[in-house]
Amino acid sequence: ADSNLWTSTWWQAVVAEPLAAPDTNGVVALPVAVTAAEYTNGNLGFSGGVPFYDEDDDDEFFVCTILSGELPDGLSIRGRYGSAASSIRIGGTPEDDAIGTYSFTIRVAGDCGESVDQAYTLTVAENQDHRPVIESKTPAAYRVRIEPDASETFSVTATDADDDELSYAWTLYDEWWDQIAAGDSTTNGWVFDASEFGKGRYYVQVRVTGSSLGTNASWYAVVAETRPLAAPDTNGVVALPGAVTGVEYEGGDLGFTGGVPFYVYEEDSEFFEYEVVSGGLPDGLSVRCYDADSSHIWVYGTPDDNAAGDYAFTVRVVGDGGESVEQAYTLTVAQNTNQNAPVIESATPAGSAVTIRAGTTATFGIEASDEDGDELAVVWSLYDDFYDWIDDLTPETDGTVLFSRGVGVYELVVTVDDGLHSVERSWTVTVVAADAILLEAVAPDEDWDGIVSVGETVGFTVAADDPEGRPLSFKWKRDDVPLEATGTSWTWTAEHGDVGEHDVRVRCFDGERASPWVSWTFQVVTTNDLVADVSLPVAAAGEPYSEAFSVTGGTEPYSWRMPDYAVSRETNSFAATGTEQSWSGDDESWSVPIPFAFPFYGSTYNTIWVSDNGTIYLDGAHSRSSFDSDVFESHPMIAPLWRDFDGDTQAVFVDGSVSGRLTIRWSAQVYASADEASFSATLCEDGTIRFSYGEAAQSGAVGISAGDGVRFLLPPELQDADLGGAEDVVFRSGSFAPGMSLSADGTVSGTPTAPGTYRVPVSVVDSEGASWSGTAVFHVVEASDPVTKTTPVPVPYSWLDGHGLGGGTPDGCEAAANADAANGRPVWACYVADLDPADPDADLVADIEMVDGEPQVSVLRGESADRVYMVQGAKKLGGGWRDIGNEDDWDAAGFRFFRIRVDLPAE
Repeated sequence: ADSNLWTSTWWQAVVAEPLAAPDTNGVVALPVAVTAAEYTNGNLGFSGGVPFYDEDDDDEFFVCTILSGELPDGLSIRGRYGSAASSIRIGGTPEDDAIGTYSFTIRVAGDCGESVDQAYTLTVAENQDHRPVIESKTPAAYRVRIEPDASETFSVTATDADDDELSYAWTLYDEWWDQIAAGDSTTNGWVFDASEFGKGRYYVQVRVTGSSLGTNASWYAVVAETRPLAAPDTNGVVALPGAVTGVEYEGGDLGFTGGVPFYVYEEDSEFFEYEVVSGGLPDGLSVRCYDADSSHIWVYGTPDDNAAGDYAFTVRVVGDGGESVEQAYTLTVAQNTNQNAPVIESATPAGSAVTIRAGTTATFGIEASDEDGDELAVVWSLYDDFYDWIDDLTPETDGTVLFSRGVGVYELVVTVDDGLHSVERSWTVTVVAADAILLEAVAPDEDWDGIVSVGETVGFTVAADDPEGRPLSFKWKRDDVPLEATGTSWTWTAEHGDVGEHDVRVRCFDGERASPWVSWTFQVVTTNDLVADVSLPVAAAGEPYSEAFSVTGGTEPYSWRMPDYAVSRETNSFAATGTEQSWSGDDESWSVPIPFAFPFYGSTYNTIWVSDNGTIYLDGAHSRSSFDSDVFESHPMIAPLWRDFDGDTQAVFVDGSVSGRLTIRWSAQVYASADEASFSATLCEDGTIRFSYGEAAQSGAVGISAGDGVRFLLPPELQDADLGGAEDVVFRSGSFAPGMSLSADGTVSGTPTAPGTYRVPVSVVDSEGASWSGTAVFHVVEASDPVTKTTPVPVPYSWLDGHGLGGGTPDGCEAAANADAANGRPVWACYVADLDPADPDADLVADIEMVDGEPQVSVLRGESADRVYMVQGAKKLGGGWRDIGNEDDWDAAGFRFFRIRVDLPAE
């Protein structure tokens, strides 16, 4: 502590016996429970142990898990996260159908990893007393509306299988379920007098009880006048109070009254429906309802700066039973003359981080202006390093303030306000001891934008002051890696491999003391992006072929290669298949033979080792509990979901029933947690790897690694992502057609031998390390056969009719359409034989014009004699296509879908 501030630290010491189960050599029989009766004898008998501790919540707890078996419905582990192991018990009320004997094993885990298990049995016997049954109630509806001066009689008809005498306890609650009155406990009816309690929302409840057990019935009672839903002025237009741009609108009461709201039982909520049926509101305003009352429907919000003008609109309000009213309104939005926010033109000190010695005074100041000439209010506020307010400082002059505090870290904030807009400027002020070393950044200065381009050289410089004048030494780090620099500056030139975010830090020493760190954060960017075009002409089987990819940007020379794997996302295929293995043990792995030679990163494997932590190793038995980059990069492995799972509670399944495939499926539980996970990995004979995820997949590390420290894939969008029910993740190794190869200069050459379509992952790197990756689609056709292609999207007849496409006549062409989900407006595109319809030199050209928001489309065909076009129709998708031009009596309207087929020669 010093004269102004103090700080402290503390420890908690725990003395405890070892964590112990009641009977580690046998099974503990718990006292018998009875259905429909609270179970109070379920102490599990654990003792001792050191609980976990949560410093943020100042909370102690043990973690309790059911390893095997299950509890009766209605019972649960109480004190699961209690501060004492001896407080863990079984509690609750067994349900009526929970009769039977149950066996289960419970694990209790404490801090430092200690845990104990105990097996139990528990018998639930049938309660000889049965609950009463409510046969009917009056009113029958759950929601009842009552006039303020009226009353309502609530009643139930109940029976009891044991012929017990029934008692009836009536209770009235307010809308927050706080009790406000109690009724007769002896009769099956109760009169609710609305005049006694006034307007509002209430809950009426009766509990019918036999000898010991009871059951409830309840009603939702609304006390309100039943008035017709009414608009404020159905014969005219209501002028709303004016609004101002940029200012919250507070005058928008629309004036509706009365009506009966809708009611949703599942959500226990009331509401009116409302909508703007004509005209439009200013940008920034909308209709809101603050309560389940038509009189609380308002226009709300803040008009945008560009919303000045006069508006006319009509609002419709709808109540229960279909009643509705409409009202027309006008609203004028005036332009706010206070258009511009204040501007802080300069600040002293210029940097955002300032260090001073205790006992000294620093001056902070600003110069501010306002383009509108508004009078400005300036407030200086001081906060601690947790951003808790300490004080508002009194300015020395209009724009300056003096700062002097004890050792500590502070946030000094100045706010400039023009009555509507405000701006802030802040400094982090570190006050060090009077004899401390001061270190401050000189270059790059405060105006540096933190952007470094590839090839650019940047220098970082600091100035140091030691009150005793001792020689100083400096320690520099970049991205937490020590640098060789030892002086007051470090200079660095960015390369392509440095693209991304970095930080540089420096501190100095005088032999006894060290200064605080000074740091910079910056971004390395490239201004010459590398872009490649990997489209290739069609090849013919048996004929020599040589074509090259093209590159723009980057720096020559370029080097091309085919990556080992490409990643794609496909439809979820998770299925609970396979045979459960008798594997048990935490952080362990077990070998599984592969029924084929599995190719992986250029090697083949016949055995895998499956771990309980969602990983597959190909070089032996390993099992790291959670993701470790060194382990991942140094072992050939496959990780569908790498996370610390509890190997003692999970099940692993192996499925080799499909020839050429081997599937490993995990049904797991996160360690020391009740969270479950279900996922699988399938290895295919062609080298394809597929990860599939069940609804309870959780999140973790996902990827594959060759184990050589260089070749691995960890798709960033999959790491720690919610994978529950997500699309499959598929890793495929690509290759060009047989007989073809890719050279380093980007030339695809050879003589293809097998027709087909080949999808090939390729990448290119320039001389400075910049890279581009993509997928080349390569087509090989039979040299002697023509090629037939069809447009990819079948189009409904209604999309053709009336849009300049010939109305489905033999001369018409297909328009393949995709729907914009945001507004339903059709977005049209046409593709035939891989030609771009927007290209005027293509054989198929689409002319698209938007008229009044509707697409007017015409399609022109080229006159190329070697291409034959045919319009085809189908009555339903999958029902077979007919060449319409070959039918003498075809009826375009008789076909629901159309497409275009084009025949063209191989070349």
